[in-house]
Formats: sequence, structure tokens, C-alpha cells
Amino acid sequence: MSSSLNNIEFSPLWPQGLNFDYFGKAKKQDYDISRLGHFLIIKMPVYELLKERLANFGEFLPVKAEGNNMILFNLLTFGQEQKDMCLTKYEDGFEDGLELLTFEQDDIQNKLLFKSKLEGAQKVYCTDEFKNIIQSNNLKGLVFDEDLLDPFV
Repeated sequence: MSSSLNNIEFSPLWPQGLNFDYFGKAKKQDYDISRLGHFLIIKMPVYELLKERLANFGEFLPVKAEGNNMILFNLLTFGQEQKDMCLTKYEDGFEDGLELLTFEQDDIQNKLLFKSKLEGAQKVYCTDEFKNIIQSNNLKGLVFDEDLLDPFV
């Protein structure tokens, strides 16, 4: 459960021939790239497009979804939060997540993807450059939201 926050690499433990079944309507939706928890699941043609750009930010783990070769991307890069601009939310006197999250622009400007320690490393954040790559290639599956703390994205 804490693998994302602790930046655990799975490649040394990753078995060959790991097979999955599609979840819910995923096979019918036929997305090119999508989130799977704090991972990205990527079709092979999209992997070929993104592998050099994403290689410095995480690891690529081969999987099969009902016989289809895919890549599970494990993000291993944190963005530096601008802590004086972040605000913790409290409920009944106890910490209850974040109310405001802001990243240091100098730190994230060259990172396509990153996560936040303050947020608990459960979400995948991206720069406009990554968003533009996805949109300019008409890739289906990701939803981009500028509300960094939206629990439903």
C-alpha cells in the first residue's frame, strides 16, 4: 500500500509473463493509456512513443492483459512542493489531507510526470508538456484536471 510513497522499484521482483484480465469495461473502452491506481497502463505503440521521454521518471514493467502486451509504468519521481503555499486541511482538530497543493516550478519544469509526498503519492501529476504529447497524438484514456487535489480524478 505504501509502495508509491516509499518509491519501491518492482523490476527486481517482477515475474516474467505476468497476466491480467481486463477490469470492468476496460477492454471495450480500448484506452491507449490510463491510470491504474498510482500506475499508468500503456499500450505497446504508446510505450514506443513515450519510453524515451518517461525513462528518467520511473520503471516500465511488462504485463499482458488477456494476451495483449502492455506496459505498467511505475512512477518513481517526486515533485518538490512549495511548502509555504501548501495548506493542510483539518477536521475536528485532526489533519485530513491537503486543502491546497503547489509545486516548485523550477523543480517540475523538466519532469513530465511526478507525484507528491505531501499528498501521499497516490496521484500522478504532469506538466503541460506531457499533456500536449497525449493530446497531440490523440491518445485516449487520461483525464487532465487542474484541481490538483480532486479526489475523483
